[in-house]
Amino acid sequence: TEVHVERIEARVGPWVEATQWFGRQRLAEMGAEISGSPIPDDPRWMMSGALRRGAGADPDLARAACQIAALHALPHEILGDPAVQERLGPWLAAGRAPSGEIGRSEIVAAAVGASAAAELAAAGSDVVLPGAPA
Repeated sequence: TEVHVERIEARVGPWVEATQWFGRQRLAEMGAEISGSPIPDDPRWMMSGALRRGAGADPDLARAACQIAALHALPHEILGDPAVQERLGPWLAAGRAPSGEIGRSEIVAAAVGASAAAELAAAGSDVVLPGAPA
């Protein structure tokens, strides 16, 4: 019935929209990383990334992330919480990639293989061969 469909759309629709938004943002981020282009600044995406990074170290952020993963709260509800925003502060300030993570050049080297990476490096690319001296 029409009422039933409306109720389902009202309850499930926001989750579908949030999932589609996340997918589009992640694809845009991967495309920018592949091409070496700047990643578009979107405060919601930056907060989402900070939540994912912070959840591994901060129990309060882990619980917040679990609320989203368990479908208990929509991302905007969690990220709009002032207490969560305060805990996200250090993770937002740290930027996208914490120190120690591999970068684009290492990923390209691993993806294309050592011989192709050597050719790219000889041509002036920023590719770093794994295990090669700097």
